[in-house]
Amino acid sequence: MTFFQFASNNVRRNGRAYAAYFLSSVFAILMFFLYATLANHPVLLTKGYVDPRVIAGMQGAEYIIFVFAFFFILYSMSSFLRGRNKEFGILTLLGISNQQLTWLIFLENIVLGIATILVSIVVGLLFSQLFLMLGSMILDTPTLPFYVPIQALQVTCSAFIVLFFLGSIATIFFIRHNTVLALLKGSQRPKREPKISILFALLGFALLVTGYVIALTFQNNGNQHPVQPILVVILSTIGTYVLYSQGNVFLIQILKKRRSYYWRGTNMLWLSELAYNMKDNARLLFIVAMILSVAFSSTGILAVFRPEERASANAPFTFTLAFGQRNSQSAQPSQDVLNHALAAKHFTYTTVSVPFITLQAKEGVSAYVLMSMTSYNRLAECAHVPLLSVHTGEAIALDPPKSIRPTDTLSLRESKKRLHLVAAKAPIALNDSSTNGSPLIVTDLAFQELSQHTQQGLYVGYNLSDWRMTTDLARNVQNTLNASIPSGKPLGLDRFVFTSHAWTYFNRYQLPRVAQFIGLFTALIFLIASGSFLYFRLYTILTENKEQYRAIAKVGLTESEMQKSVTIQVAILFFAPFLMAVLNTVFAMLAFKNNINPQAGSRVLLALVETIGLFLTIQLAYFLIIRMQYLSQLRQALV
Repeated sequence: MTFFQFASNNVRRNGRAYAAYFLSSVFAILMFFLYATLANHPVLLTKGYVDPRVIAGMQGAEYIIFVFAFFFILYSMSSFLRGRNKEFGILTLLGISNQQLTWLIFLENIVLGIATILVSIVVGLLFSQLFLMLGSMILDTPTLPFYVPIQALQVTCSAFIVLFFLGSIATIFFIRHNTVLALLKGSQRPKREPKISILFALLGFALLVTGYVIALTFQNNGNQHPVQPILVVILSTIGTYVLYSQGNVFLIQILKKRRSYYWRGTNMLWLSELAYNMKDNARLLFIVAMILSVAFSSTGILAVFRPEERASANAPFTFTLAFGQRNSQSAQPSQDVLNHALAAKHFTYTTVSVPFITLQAKEGVSAYVLMSMTSYNRLAECAHVPLLSVHTGEAIALDPPKSIRPTDTLSLRESKKRLHLVAAKAPIALNDSSTNGSPLIVTDLAFQELSQHTQQGLYVGYNLSDWRMTTDLARNVQNTLNASIPSGKPLGLDRFVFTSHAWTYFNRYQLPRVAQFIGLFTALIFLIASGSFLYFRLYTILTENKEQYRAIAKVGLTESEMQKSVTIQVAILFFAPFLMAVLNTVFAMLAFKNNINPQAGSRVLLALVETIGLFLTIQLAYFLIIRMQYLSQLRQALV
C-alpha cells in the first residue's frame, strides 16, 4: 500500500465524520461556482441587460464566500484533527515519524479538497441551467441560455485548490507540537468543574441590555459618522460572549441547586454534562451566534425593501429617456449631447418636445411645473396613454397628495389666479420624477397667461424599441450633462432633469433584487456552516460520550433515557445561539425601522417573521438530521 492509498483510505474510513464538513464545503463551492457562472454569462456581459454594479455585486459575493470558506475549512480541519488525536498517537507509537504524519495529514486534506471541488463542479454543471433560469427571473431578463462556463471553471478550481492547499498547511500546526502521551489521551483528559463569576455574568447581561437600549433610542439626525451604531455592535458582541462564557453556566448552576428538579429523572445527567459543554463551547457558541445574527439581520433588512422596490418598479415610465430644462434657450446644447449619444449607438427613436413653466405656491416652498392641455396631450399621444380634458379654472395634478378634497385650491406667487386642484385618474404621460416640481395640467389659456410671469422650459421625451439597452448610454449622458455645469454656478432657470427608464429601473428594482438574491444564499451558507461547526464539536466528544453512556448503561440507563438526555443537550447546543441571534436581529430591525422609516412597522414585522421562519425551518431540519446520526453512533455503545 502506498502512502497516498493510506491517506485515501483514512478519508474513506472517516466518511461519516467528514460528511457535514464535506457537504458544507460542497455547498459553499457550489454557490461560488454558480455565481461565477451567472456573473460571466456572455449575454449579461454583452447585451447590456444588467447594470455593471450587478456583476460587481455577484463578484463581491464570490469574495465573501471564498474568505468565509477559508476560515470554515481551517476550523473544520482543526476540529477533526483534535478528534483523531488518539489515532495519531497510535501511529506515532507504531513508528511513524513527524514528517510522515505531517505528510499524511496534508495528503488527506488534499484528497478531501479535490473530491469536494470535483463534486461541486459536477453538481454545479448539472444545476447551472436551473440557476441561470432563477437568475433570469431575479434580474428580470430574457431566459439565459446554457453555456460552458470555462472562466467560472478556471476561477473556481484555481481558487479552491489554493485555498485547500493553504488550509492543509495551516492545519498541520495543530498537532505537530503535541507529545505522544497528549495524543493518546485525546479528548479524555479530566475536566475541572466549571467556575463562574457572578459579577461577569451580570456584566455581560448589563452590556447586552445597554446595547439594545442604545439601538432602540438612537436617532440619526443627519450625522454622517454616528458612533452609536459602532457602540451598539461592540456592547452586544462583548455582552454575548460574556453571557455564553459565564451566564449560561450560572443559569445551569441555579437549576442544579433546585434539588427537586435536579434529582428528577435524567436531569442530573444532562445538566451536569451541559455545564461542562457550555463552558467548553462558549467560544464556538459565540461565533455561531454572531454568524447567525449577521445572516438574519442582513436578510431581514433586505426583505423590508421588497415592497418599496416593487412599488418603485411600477412607477410610470412612458418614455425611455426624458429630458427637462427650465430655460428652453439653454436646452439645445444638452439636447445635442443626448442626440449625439443616441446616434453613436445607432439607436432608432422617436421624440416629442413641449414647453412648460415652473411657478412657486404662495404658501410654503412647493414648486409646480405647469403644462398646457394641448402640450400634455401631445406627450400622451406619443406615449399611448389616455388624453386629458381640463376645464377652466382647474389644474389636474399628475402627482397629487394621497387625498385631494373637492375644496382644495392652489394660489401661485406670480399670479392672482386661483386654480381648483383635481387628481389625475388615468396613467400619466410623464416619467416618474422627471420634473423639478409637482406637475399640473392647465388649460391652454391659463398656461398662456401664466407664461407671462416666468421663463419657459422645454420637456423632451424619447421612445426606443428596447429601453433595457440604454443603461450605459443614460449614465454617460448624465455624467456629460453634470460636467457641463460650470463650477459654482447656481441651479436656477438653467436647472435640468434627465431620467432614464432603464437606469431608474436598475437602481430601484434590479439592484435590490440582486442584493436579496446574493444575501439569501450567502446567509444560507452561514447557517449551514454554523450547524457544521456544532456537528464538528459533537464529533470531537463522540468517543468520550460513548464510553460515558456505556458505563452508565451498566447501572440501569435505558436507551430512551439516553435519547432524551442527548436530545436536550444537542437541542440547547443548536438553538441557544439561534435564539440569541433572533434577539439580536429583532433589536437590529427595530433600530433600522426607527432610523430609516418609522412608518414601516408592518413591513419590518413581516420581514422578521419571514426571515426567522425560513431559517428556523432549515435549522430544525439540520438539528433533526444531526441528532439522528449522533444517536445512531451512541446506540452502538449500548449494544
